[in-house]
Amino acid sequence: MFPPDLFPIIVVNGEDHVMDTPQLGAIPLSELKVNVASARAYQLEIQGALDRVFGAY
Repeated sequence: MFPPDLFPIIVVNGEDHVMDTPQLGAIPLSELKVNVASARAYQLEIQGALDRVFGAY
């Protein structure tokens, strides 16, 4: 499976989604259309995944 510290699971409307952290920069702004939920509750997991990709400084 995916290493959870790099690919955190985020629940949106009761459904699990894997955040593909290394690909975040590859998503064009034009693809981000409708706000369906907030990931604020996953801030620590997301920050940890970003730190793993870019290095924790």
